[in-house]
Amino acid sequence: MEERIKFEECGVCHRKEKDGIHLYHLFICQSCERKMIETNPEDASYTYFVNKLKQINKRKQYS
Repeated sequence: MEERIKFEECGVCHRKEKDGIHLYHLFICQSCERKMIETNPEDASYTYFVNKLKQINKRKQYS
C-alpha cells in the first residue's frame, strides 16, 4: 500500500511543506520554526514573526 505525503501551507512563509509543527490552527514549517527560535528580539524580522504568530487563533475558511 502506497503512503501519501501530506503537504501543508506554512502560516509564515506560505510554502507547501510536509514537516513542521501545529500551533492551534497555524502550521509552521521546520525552516520557519528554526528561524523564529534563533531570532533575537533586536532583529527586524522578530516583529514579522510576532505578527505572524498573532494569526494563531484564526481558523481557515473553506468555501
